[in-house]
Amino acid sequence: MPCGTLSAGFTADACTPITPGLRTRLILLNYDDVASVTVTPSTLIATAITQVGATVGYAFTGIKLSNESDSKLVVKKYAQMFTHSVTFRLFGFDGAVKKLENDLAKGKFIAVLDNNYAGTAGASRFEIFGAGTGLFGKVISRKSTDSDTGGAVTVTLETDAEALEGLPPYAFYITDEATTLAAVNALLV
Repeated sequence: MPCGTLSAGFTADACTPITPGLRTRLILLNYDDVASVTVTPSTLIATAITQVGATVGYAFTGIKLSNESDSKLVVKKYAQMFTHSVTFRLFGFDGAVKKLENDLAKGKFIAVLDNNYAGTAGASRFEIFGAGTGLFGKVISRKSTDSDTGGAVTVTLETDAEALEGLPPYAFYITDEATTLAAVNALLV
């Protein structure tokens, strides 16, 4: 089938509307710690994330809707590409947070996000951002007088403008919600 040819339609379910936002936990993996992401090309559903050796992912847990994601089509002269963007807050500013700020500014990452909306059997719950070209520190800022966050550090990781993703973020799903959740949790062990 040629690239960009429709193979299915879509009907919204008015009785089960989607719920916006992300749950409070997201997972970051160092890009070089991921050996592969197994994806079915026709569906853009990832079924496995294989880590290098004994490497682990790192959980970042926020408060309420403090985690955000965004993906956008970027039309170039000869290609249609995507930006992937993840924003989260670090509710603290001690030495450990300062080290995280520095590491996030200089690293390259893949993010596993946990949507509020899980969909049928959990098929919409998890997404993978940055699997192709990685996410980089785009904005790391702290406004001490921000009364909404108590002066938390806001971090935005995003694809590089010169190395955009070729595809939207992948869905991450393995047979059912419980199995997928176990695979996500295994990234942290």
